[in-house]
Amino acid sequence: MQKLILSLFFTFVFLFSNALAQTNPVQITGGRFFMKRGISETNNARIETANFTAVSRVSDDGGNSVWDVCSISSNPQFCRAGTSFSVPTFPTVQLGFCGACSPPQFPAGTFTINGTTYENVFFGGNFTFSTATFFFPRMVKRNGSWTNTEKFKMDGTFQVCRVANEFGCPPDKILFDGQITGHGTLTVTNSIKVADWTTPQYVFLLRDSIEYQFEN
Repeated sequence: MQKLILSLFFTFVFLFSNALAQTNPVQITGGRFFMKRGISETNNARIETANFTAVSRVSDDGGNSVWDVCSISSNPQFCRAGTSFSVPTFPTVQLGFCGACSPPQFPAGTFTINGTTYENVFFGGNFTFSTATFFFPRMVKRNGSWTNTEKFKMDGTFQVCRVANEFGCPPDKILFDGQITGHGTLTVTNSIKVADWTTPQYVFLLRDSIEYQFEN
């Protein structure tokens, strides 16, 4: 009898886990990632699908992030007039808390699925964004702002766990585990600055914001 109960238990866990694992990528229909220089917002990352909504945080705090583009005014040689820069800095974003992630991206937050909202869940997986390269021309005004837009595509894996999942999420705590895909418009806004501490002086960009707006 005990063996039968254990067998039924593990069969249930197996079927439960496989029901949560999605074989086809889930399409993102809305939401956005928005990073603004000098401001650390708690709910600036949101993804929406037909089945669920996830809200968390992405950040370039600490100067060691995939979003750290043209963000250091004291060392702007990579965003000088006449050069190019890419967004994001690295195409793959590791989600959740990890030793190599500084700061963590999309680590924890709110998850709503099938009409039920779960607070303080933990996210994992990775998102890989298409890379957009922008050229900053030499002949440009020496003040004001400079905005660029580009279409983007994103693919990845996404896991939602009800407990911290540094060593793997227990099967009975998984709320979602599968592939995810999306596309939309990337908008990068920079301020045009002059490096007046150099001889000769030169013009460079200081990033104001990066926005990924997902579209259906």
